[in-house]
Amino acid sequence: MALVGFGFVVIDMEHGPEDTVDAEDMVRAAELAGATPLIRVTHTSPHLILRVLDSGAQSVHVPEVNTAEQARSATASRKYRPIGCRGLAGVRAAESLGPRPGFCQRPRFALYPGRGNPYES
Repeated sequence: MALVGFGFVVIDMEHGPEDTVDAEDMVRAAELAGATPLIRVTHTSPHLILRVLDSGAQSVHVPEVNTAEQARSATASRKYRPIGCRGLAGVRAAESLGPRPGFCQRPRFALYPGRGNPYES
């Protein structure tokens, strides 16, 4: 899809046979082709949302959100602490921020959640 000019690709884990390993491969293929990878997950599991975001998905479509609590949980799953419950995946953090001397020193490492939660005050 990306090779014919689409700017984004939806990787549908809900209606297809893909698992998180397959989805990560598809994310990387989309990125190499210059498309933004989006993933539709199978359910509202915070664990699953965290896994697909850590694999590199730029957005997650969460189906079957029927209550305010499910919406809050899904939202918290994508935001870094202290706003949400997402932790850091060092490999993807290094990829998105690029190599930097002293990245793991506390003052530099502390900047990552702010970049991951850009619209939060």
